[in-house]
Amino acid sequence: MDTETNKATEMSSTMDDNTDSFEKVKTKKSQKRRREMGAMEMESEDTIARKRPQFPPISGDKLTGGTDETRKVPVPAHRYTPLKENWLKIFTPIVENLQLQVRFNLKTRNVEIKTCKETQDIGALTKAADFVKAFILGFQVEDALALIRLDELFLETFDVTDGKLCPDAAAVSLGGCVDFSPTSQCFIP
Repeated sequence: MDTETNKATEMSSTMDDNTDSFEKVKTKKSQKRRREMGAMEMESEDTIARKRPQFPPISGDKLTGGTDETRKVPVPAHRYTPLKENWLKIFTPIVENLQLQVRFNLKTRNVEIKTCKETQDIGALTKAADFVKAFILGFQVEDALALIRLDELFLETFDVTDGKLCPDAAAVSLGGCVDFSPTSQCFIP
C-alpha cells in the first residue's frame, strides 16, 4: 500500500511540474483582436508624414546602363515602295526630334532603330518603333507623326479574321467600322 501512495505522490508531483511547462493556448479571438489593434496603430503611424529621399534625375544613358538598345520593325514587300518614297519624312523626325539612329537593312528587310549617346528620352525608342510600325500598317506619315508628338498615344492592331467570318461578312463589318454615317455604326459580328 505504501508503494501505491508513493506512486500517487510521484504522479501528482510530476503533474505539478508539467503544469509549469505548459504554455497557455491563445484563442483565435485574442489573436484577431491583437492584429486589429496593431493595424490601427499602423494607420495612425502612416498618417504622420514621412520624409522621402530626394534623388537627382538620372540621364537616359545612365539609366540604360550605357548599352545601346535596338528595335527592329519588319517591312512586308508591298510597303517597300511607299517606304522608299517617304524615307526622308520618316527619317527626319526620328533622327532630329528623338536623337535616334535609323537604317533600313535590305538583307533582313527590317527598319532598325538604335539609341545613341545623344538620346535623352527613355521612351524615344518605343515612340519611334510605333511611328514606323504605323506607317508600315498603312497610315500616312503626317498621321503617324502623332505617335511621336503625343506621350500617351499607342498603336494596337487586331486581325478582323480572328472570328469565324466568311469573306463577305468581314468586308461588311470592316465597312461598318470605317463608315461614319448615322445609319451604319460600328458593328462587328
